[in-house]
Amino acid sequence: MMGKLINRAIAGAIVIIGFGLSTAHATHEANHRFTVVGTVTYEDGAPVPREKVAILGGDETELGSVRTDAQGLYRTVLHLHDPDLGKVFDLKVQDQKKKVRVQFDPDDKTTERGVRVDFVLSR
Repeated sequence: MMGKLINRAIAGAIVIIGFGLSTAHATHEANHRFTVVGTVTYEDGAPVPREKVAILGGDETELGSVRTDAQGLYRTVLHLHDPDLGKVFDLKVQDQKKKVRVQFDPDDKTTERGVRVDFVLSR
């Protein structure tokens, strides 16, 4: 299911290297990238286009951001390695924050690594 959303998500991608920002597109092998995808919708299910999704470090510093597309989809790619397993960062949309823990199988070097994080906003 995440693969389908990744393929549909056309929002811009950024790369975060060691939790420092780089604006290059990620073309790294699967074991060097961690994809975060999701949707931002209103409570009635309507998409929220052009909404900012910010990636925050542990000290609340904004490391980067992307915007949702017309269907409320977003996608960002982080450049992470096996030692990054277990690291935590926040995603923020408006006043909502969600903690994300980097989870993957470090022995699996071929399966796409990532997580889906959806937001539902009030109007």
